[in-house]
Parts: sequence; C-alpha cells; structure tokens
Amino acid sequence: MTFKDCLLALLTSLALIVAFPPFSLGILAYVALVPYFFYLEDKNLKEAFRVGYLVGFIWYAGTVFWIGNATIMGLIGALIWVSFYFAIFSWLYVWLVKRIGTIAIWVAPFIWVSLELLASVGSMAFPWNSLAYTQTYYPILIQYISVTGMYGITLWIMFLNVIIYKILKSYKERKKIIFLSSLFVILMILPLLYGLLIRTKENKVEKELKISLVQGNIDPYQKWTPGFIDTNFYIYRKLTLQVAQENPDLIVWPETAAPCYLRYNKYYRNFIIKLVNNLKIPLLTGTIDYQWSDASKIKFYNSAFLFKPGKTKIESYNKLHLVPFSERVPLVDKIPFIYNLAKYMDLNIGNYFPGDTATVFNLNDYPNNLGVKCSTGICYDSVFPFLVRRFIRNGAQFMVIITNDGWFGTLSGPYQHAQIAVLRAIENRVWVVRCANTGISEFIDPYGKIVKKTKLSQRTIITSSIYVNKNKSFFVRHGTYFVYLLLFIDLFVLIIAFSRKNSYNDIN
Repeated sequence: MTFKDCLLALLTSLALIVAFPPFSLGILAYVALVPYFFYLEDKNLKEAFRVGYLVGFIWYAGTVFWIGNATIMGLIGALIWVSFYFAIFSWLYVWLVKRIGTIAIWVAPFIWVSLELLASVGSMAFPWNSLAYTQTYYPILIQYISVTGMYGITLWIMFLNVIIYKILKSYKERKKIIFLSSLFVILMILPLLYGLLIRTKENKVEKELKISLVQGNIDPYQKWTPGFIDTNFYIYRKLTLQVAQENPDLIVWPETAAPCYLRYNKYYRNFIIKLVNNLKIPLLTGTIDYQWSDASKIKFYNSAFLFKPGKTKIESYNKLHLVPFSERVPLVDKIPFIYNLAKYMDLNIGNYFPGDTATVFNLNDYPNNLGVKCSTGICYDSVFPFLVRRFIRNGAQFMVIITNDGWFGTLSGPYQHAQIAVLRAIENRVWVVRCANTGISEFIDPYGKIVKKTKLSQRTIITSSIYVNKNKSFFVRHGTYFVYLLLFIDLFVLIIAFSRKNSYNDIN
C-alpha cells in the first residue's frame, strides 16, 4: 500500500469510529466511506478484500473495544468475525465495477444494507455497528424509519456518501455537480420536513401510566457471590420502597437484579411477593431460570419475571437472542465439543438456551392500567429491530428493556447500547422504558426523544409518565416489505452482472 492508500483507508476507519456514540458526530457518517471509494478505484479483488478486512477490523476495534473489559477472547472472536463483512462489501463492489462499470457505485448502498441484514441473522449475529446507529442523536432526521425500519437510515447514509464521492469525482463538470448537489440537498431536506411534520400530529392517547425504574448499580461480579445476595436484595428493596412513594403503576428492576433461580428459591421468591403485595404495585425483574426439557436435559435461561399483587402465578419471558461467546457458544447443538473446549480453556462462557416466545405481559389486573400490555427485551434483544417488532405485533403497547451493562464499566459500550433503544422507539412508535443495572436508565418517547435518563454508575431511581395507544406503525404492520425490496434489487443486479459476457478492465 502506498502512503495515499493508507491515508484513505485510515480516514474511513477513523471517521466511522467517531461517528458512533458516545460521540455526537453522526454527521461524519455521511462522508466516512468517500475516502474508501477513492481507495478502491484502481484495486483488484484481492487488494479490496484484504484492505477491506483491515479497515473493518480497525473500525470495529475502535467501537466495540469495551467487550474486552468483560472477555478478551470474546473481543478477539468478535473482531475476527465481523471484519469479514467490510471485506465482503469491498470485494463485491470491486467485482461489480469490473462487471458492469462505474454504475456499480449506485448499487453499493444496496449491497451494504444487505450485508448489514446478513450480520443480524443466526447465532453469530452481531449487528452492533449498523450505520443507522450513528444517527440516534438526530431523531428529527430519522422519523421515516417508522415506515422503513432502521435499514432505511443505512441506505440513506450510503447514498449520501455516494453522492459526495461523485461530486468530488466530477469537479470539472458543472452541470453534473449542480445535479448531484441538488440531489444531496433533497435527500437532506425531505427527512427533515417529514420529521417536522410528523411531530406536529396529535396522538390519540388510549392510556397514561406511571413507571418507576430502580438502578441498583451493583457490581456484576460481586452480586453473584453467595455472601452478597442478601445485600443485593435489600438494596433493591430499599430503593423500591423509596420509589413506591411516587405511586407508580409498575416498578422495574434490571437484568438479573435477582441473582438466583427465583422461581425455585422459595425464600427470595417470597421476599419479592411480600414486597409486591404490601406495595400493591406490579414489579418486573430480571433473573435466571431453568426447566427440564426431558428426563435428562436441563435448559437454563436469562429471564424476566412479572410479579402482580395478590397473584401467585409468575409471568415470565426467556431472552430470545443470546450474546454469542458470552451467554452461549454458537452452534453448540451441532458441534458440542466447542463448549467443552471453551470450558476447558476457562473462557467463562454461559450455557443458556434462547427462549421461543415473544411474550406479552398483561397489566390489566391491577391497579389502574386496564387493558395495558407490555413486553420486555433483555439486553442484546434490543439490538434486533425485527425481534422487537414481534413483541409489538403480538400486542405490546410499550417496550421495557432491562439490561446489565456493568460488565463494560464506564467505557463507550453502555452509551452505545442506550442510544440503540432510540431507534426501537421510533420504528414501532411506542415508548421504550430502559432499566439498566449501572445505567443508563431512560424513558424514550415514540419519536425518539429521551424524556428522562440517569447517569452512569449511579445508584438511583427514576420515574416518568408514559402513554400508550393501540395504533401500530407501518414498520410494525409491513416492515419486511422494505427489506424484501432491497434484497430483490441486489438479486437483480447480481443476475445482470453474472450474465455479462465481458468485464470492464478497470474501475474507471
């Protein structure tokens, strides 16, 4: 690589890194890929793949380095795996240029979105670095994802990059520059106008209720020690009694706030039941659970339990999407020795099973929230738009996200995770209530506005009123259509490229 090549590749890597939270520099995403498109202009397929992998590795290392705070092996594994997506994009783009010419630049956005979709599928899914998440600080610009879902943002960002690249390439062609500049302005103004318009529409409020979040700020390593469990529960009890004075309709504890098998631990289960009955307020908490699948096999789950006053039955939800190489070894059912190897290497990887139901909790029993339903996503669940969409389609009128980001300290991970919830609120046009062990706990309205939030690493409580209605966004009702359209365009272009008898000799 020449110095120019290194500089172009590095510029793209750095721009992508600082475009993501906690930096409020999402505007850099509009130009981040431009230097890389210039780099690819005279490259062959091998060079494109090799440098693409390197750029992807640097980009991911700069955004998800915080994984190493919990597991170095998990970080290494993630970087090795996800960097392939940028390499594949680079290879496909150069291949298309050689097959169909420079018009391939206009296909690049569709290829990128398709690879983001691919990165969100399967047990190895890790779509953390979707370009859409760079725009969570600008909710006014992304209201249209209630129609397209977050992949509409990614497509929009990629087209902005393409247009800027073409403007710089056409600096001697006045008419082309005017046309491309006009197109860029239109692509910026239309989302803004839609965002301003949609915020002025009145919402028909079906029901308003008050929710309280308890942020225990418990050391995630300490709370699992046998000598600390009592202390853990009494901390949450004290905070709960404090917040109950605000007379909420629901109190929420974070992921694994109850660090035991709560269903089968009579002492701590009765501890919570007594608390709930005395306060006469439902309580939702994270815990762990298990069940026997047959006479010889036991399945462990990362779960959420809903306790209701005067009710002995516990409603539960089991986390649907587990964190690869943290909560579960991918493909362990087909290749069991992988888990045994990880255990032998003392990698501290869990053996949880994914749930199979997008559970909806019914809050119509008590006290004043007749007909209100909600669902709970646990931690990593919130990263997947079509997973959260399942809850809303099943009848949930607002979304609760419980998480424990304490494993990642005060690095950028907790900030990134909190901002991701902004897109889930806009896509589904529902309130998102996020309760985190060490923070950030927050209330996000259906337009992505963070109404109230806590600071990181703070033991505190927070209460806010939210509203619910029965309307479902276009994304909830028909969200997959946009994705199918993008995939169809990709397939169409690839068929044309394969069918060509001759190839273009170079990228120009």
